[in-house]
Amino acid sequence: MKSISIFSFKKSVSYAWSWSKQFKGSWAFSVYIPLPPPVSFIGLTFRFSVSYVIDVKININAGGVSPYQVKAVCLASTKVNTDASAGVRVIAI
Repeated sequence: MKSISIFSFKKSVSYAWSWSKQFKGSWAFSVYIPLPPPVSFIGLTFRFSVSYVIDVKININAGGVSPYQVKAVCLASTKVNTDASAGVRVIAI
């Protein structure tokens, strides 16, 4: 009896997937309050603003050292900036 090899196949299973998304936004408002007469040409201005950034990253790797190990990494980083200011406004003609 004679054996003939039809094919010999060896392949390591490996899979990698990644996803990232950035969410960002900002909002702001300001308020002007005039002083009562007779000094109504003087007023106070208040400003406030907030901005944010959220980065989300997901990485999945399979088939590294062992084909039965799956490594998943998720990272979320945030950043918030705020700004508040006040001022005096004088109207002169």
